[in-house]
Amino acid sequence: MTPTTHAEDLGRGIGLIHLPLTFPGLRATNAFTVESGGGLVLVDCGVDDEQTLQALEGGLEQLGYRLADVDAVVSTHRHPDPMGLAHRLVAAGIAFVMHEAAATVLDRYNDWN
Repeated sequence: MTPTTHAEDLGRGIGLIHLPLTFPGLRATNAFTVESGGGLVLVDCGVDDEQTLQALEGGLEQLGYRLADVDAVVSTHRHPDPMGLAHRLVAAGIAFVMHEAAATVLDRYNDWN
């Protein structure tokens, strides 16, 4: 089943993509696209599953982009919803950025439960 994607152009080079959450409690998380002088930046990328990846690609398409247009993904914090898909995006050649304080303890991070 292909997820329904909802994306909005917020103006001034910023877009909003609502991504589904597959765990109990919340229904969606937000990802933002930001046009920058260095290319397209994605702020947060959703949880790591096929449904979310499809929703991200669909949202990018609604905003006039493709995944190949994304130059970097920035994670706002260390949880599955803002950074779960990051490893797939990095494997596709997209740079990943997070705050240094969060990165220093990333190897101890595990709150999937």
